[in-house]
Amino acid sequence: MNPTSHTKLDYRHADATMQEIISIVEGYMHTNRKDEIKNTLWDTYIFARQAHEGQIRKSGEPYINHPVEAAKILTSIKPDLVTLQACLLHDVPEDTTVDVEMIREAYGDVVANLTAGMEKLSSVRYK
Repeated sequence: MNPTSHTKLDYRHADATMQEIISIVEGYMHTNRKDEIKNTLWDTYIFARQAHEGQIRKSGEPYINHPVEAAKILTSIKPDLVTLQACLLHDVPEDTTVDVEMIREAYGDVVANLTAGMEKLSSVRYK
């Protein structure tokens, strides 16, 4: 569902949740500098948010809320940065005009391959 042209999406929830995610990751990840963690995750979030621009969920919330909430849940297992990046990007190739090759150009092979793998997992049907 797309909002009408006069609808401005409210990203305050997603922005605040991303700040929370960054804080959580800074608390457990000691192999990277805090500014590197913040810059990497925020940049990936903005990339995904822009890719999903104009997309809303049935609830009326911006689509980006879903991958951000998924990334927040993922922090419970203390993943590395590339895993969190792939989580934030997981619906981008499937639901936007941005493809895996564009993700590869922006973030490298590992993030692109993980993102593509997550996209494939979403098509698996469990019995």
